[in-house]
Amino acid sequence: MSDYNSHDKSNNKRNITRHFLSDSRALDLSLVTLILATAGAFLQIGGTSWDVTSHLLQLPETFFTPSHMVLYLGVGLLTIAAGIGGILLLRKRELRKKSFALTSCGTKHLVLMGY
Repeated sequence: MSDYNSHDKSNNKRNITRHFLSDSRALDLSLVTLILATAGAFLQIGGTSWDVTSHLLQLPETFFTPSHMVLYLGVGLLTIAAGIGGILLLRKRELRKKSFALTSCGTKHLVLMGY
């Protein structure tokens, strides 16, 4: 009886994974990932700018100053977005092909522009 229940649970986990990684769900998840990464980048840049200003003004600071917390939040959001994006790329072959095509196209443009 326990073998049947454990087999049932593993099938449920697979079905849940398939549901979230179906084509429409994967695209929705990639959009959420893009939004998370964009928010993380803006927070990281803003927190860094704020922290540099604090250093220039020689304000006292600790590990938990507000500018550092904004910076950490941005890095955290980028890390989460990178993890979700990595899982999507490993699981969805179509996304791998599209992302490789976009990356190679962007790289070609950068090389042609002299960067």
